[in-house]
Amino acid sequence: SKQWYQRRVREIQTFQHYFIQINLSPGEMSIKTLNTVAPPLDFSFKNLATLSDSLEEEPRKGTKLKEGYTELVTAVRYNNNSLSELGDLSPTMSALVFQPSAISWLDFSFNELTTLDKVLLEFGNLTTLYLHGNHICSLAEVKKLSGLPLLRTLTLHGNPIENQ
Repeated sequence: SKQWYQRRVREIQTFQHYFIQINLSPGEMSIKTLNTVAPPLDFSFKNLATLSDSLEEEPRKGTKLKEGYTELVTAVRYNNNSLSELGDLSPTMSALVFQPSAISWLDFSFNELTTLDKVLLEFGNLTTLYLHGNHICSLAEVKKLSGLPLLRTLTLHGNPIENQ
């Protein structure tokens, strides 16, 4: 019935980032979710110098990306590596995950970052960003993140900016 359909659409709208399949054939209305949320994609402690280096690595425990993978990745860990810039974040995420726009949590803690690339602004659903233990010196770098309207958690402790 139309009421069932409207109620089901409202229920599905509460689940952000899910892909859905809607069948509106006469006499046969159905809605099917195609994804479940995966555990964080974890490339921590991999000694990565660039984000694109992760394309050659298998993630740590939990999420394994394979052809036909249907779980939705919303969190990615790159902590404890040797990353000095994030310029290749967008193409790397596009190569690794099914829907990069669904990413809401990124961990770049304990790397070698001195600047924050504006590529982070492409991840409009980002709510959590860990940057502690890097080499960020300038408040101007942090101000670049003002274009992330959903960002609620940002860690910066252990950066030189902490002493300013």
